[in-house]
Amino acid sequence: MKKPVIVCIDDEPDVLNSLKIELKKAIGDRCIIETAEGGEDALELLSDLQADEYEIALVLSDYIMPDIKGDELLRRIHERSPDTLTIMLTGQADLEALSNAIKYAKLYRYIPKPWQNEDLKLTVVEAIHSYLQDQKLTDEIIKRQEVNEELKLVNEALSASESRLNQFLEALPVGVSVYNPDGSIAYFNQTARDLLGADTIPESTAEQLAATYQLYVANTDELYPPDNLPILRALKGEFVRVDDVEIRQDGKIIAIEINTTPIFDPSGNIAYAIAAFQDISDRKQAEKILADYQHTLEAQIDERTEQLQQAKEAAEAANKAKSTFLANMSHELRTPLNSILGFAQIMEPSPNLTVENRDNLRIIHRSGEHLLTLINQALDLSKIEAGRMMIDPKNFDLYRLLDDLQDMFQLRAQTQELQLSFHREDEVPQYVRTDDVKLRQVLINLLSNAIKFTQAGEIILRVKKLEESGFIQLLDSSNTFFDTATSIREFAINSRNLTGMELSENADDSAIDPVVFLQFEIEDTGVGIAPEELGNVFKAFVQTASGQKTQKGTGLGLTISRQFVRLMGGEIVVESQLEIGTTFKFEIPVGAVYVADLPAPQINREVIGLAPNQPCYRILIVDDREDNRQLLVKMLSP
Repeated sequence: MKKPVIVCIDDEPDVLNSLKIELKKAIGDRCIIETAEGGEDALELLSDLQADEYEIALVLSDYIMPDIKGDELLRRIHERSPDTLTIMLTGQADLEALSNAIKYAKLYRYIPKPWQNEDLKLTVVEAIHSYLQDQKLTDEIIKRQEVNEELKLVNEALSASESRLNQFLEALPVGVSVYNPDGSIAYFNQTARDLLGADTIPESTAEQLAATYQLYVANTDELYPPDNLPILRALKGEFVRVDDVEIRQDGKIIAIEINTTPIFDPSGNIAYAIAAFQDISDRKQAEKILADYQHTLEAQIDERTEQLQQAKEAAEAANKAKSTFLANMSHELRTPLNSILGFAQIMEPSPNLTVENRDNLRIIHRSGEHLLTLINQALDLSKIEAGRMMIDPKNFDLYRLLDDLQDMFQLRAQTQELQLSFHREDEVPQYVRTDDVKLRQVLINLLSNAIKFTQAGEIILRVKKLEESGFIQLLDSSNTFFDTATSIREFAINSRNLTGMELSENADDSAIDPVVFLQFEIEDTGVGIAPEELGNVFKAFVQTASGQKTQKGTGLGLTISRQFVRLMGGEIVVESQLEIGTTFKFEIPVGAVYVADLPAPQINREVIGLAPNQPCYRILIVDDREDNRQLLVKMLSP
């Protein structure tokens, strides 16, 4: 099914481009957006679209154009496509032009120039929604008409079938009786006589049937009311079916079902009525058993439903309590940490400290920073679980990021007498677009783990550009967590939003060159992970045996890393052997950008004091904790 089309008309190309960009943001891929520079161009475009059987949902037109005024153009468009909604964009249209557009062109709204982007997008979204609802209603009406026609044919066939059946009632294996309009019995078939215990056609009238043949209301001691007997109701023109009748004779109770049908002559008068009845004792017994079982089952379901509801409420309460606990603990832990880190930072430059005291102070500061990292990991996981963690792609220098990370971990590796090396292939682009903060955090987490669990040997970070997604082939031979895409092209298209670029659905393969796949591989010669633990490494709060031995961390680093990689449109896998080492690989799509697209570097300036000859200022510090107030006083006093 082809997508509906939005046509934008204006004699200024810049306006058209701006309009198309705003509409693309509001509508996305739900509609095709076409543009025309003037009225004649628009009418020609309209003819081409209609020839290709496209639905033209909405037309946005300027009013002042050199060839055709906006109201006249919209009127002519409405004549060709009556269902199309129209919007006029102008700051110069007079009341007569607007009146003409409303009267003759199905004008949805008038938007003055310059328009407000949010107002424009909201109006277009509402117009498209209104158009689609109208189309849906039209389709439903057509479908209902078709259903009505089908029902009419079925009813006609049923009437013909019913007429034929009436001719062969005597051959049916059910009790059949025929009654004249005055209630006298015209016919009983053999099955009817057997059920009622009559050897011949009884002389009773329809009103006397209940008393003559002991017809009772089921499960009571009441004779069936004559006025409510199905055959009498049929003689009044009713089609009746009842299954609450019992025949009681010779100590036996027979449950019967009765269907009665009035038969009309060509003049519309009742010619006679037919009753068909059969023994349903077995069915009634089965229904009773089924009803008892259903009652028992419903009681069990109600009980189970209540249990599940209680479990659900308990789980929701626990989840809410967890979120509240994390929020409260975050505040409670950050508050004293603020004082610890702040006062340590203030005291470190003091000339009165001994070397030993300065080292102790640095240990305090480093430990506080580590504790802050653990708190942030718990909060990151909470945001991920709540679906509030967002991707924030930016243009940045990938080479510089890798160099910074190597500088960051080099001293730590040397302290543990480990070899740390970074290998980057020449094909890897220097300037890329993705979420640099999350990429940095993933690499920091993986490198930190590699150093932490490696006692001897080396840690290697490799970065390379892939011609196609490496995890696609990996899926065929391993139990890899990967469900982002099934082909390189589909993966690249799905990654456009993550890398901040657009791609037409009809674009050829050459159009996806700006998106490249990068693979990051962190290999170590550490203790390794047991095969039975590989499936748990990415689970929250779960640590491997080696992780438990170190008694460091929260067990959240790999969980957060995998979620960050997936947010960036990629996937991460792990391979490991005990006492040999571990390799983490992750692959993400990035946008290749030019150096000109990088943001200008920010200049970091350090505040050293007020300029000379300033008046005497007063600063009020407000905080409910004395420690925080004292910290701010000491930080601001210099």
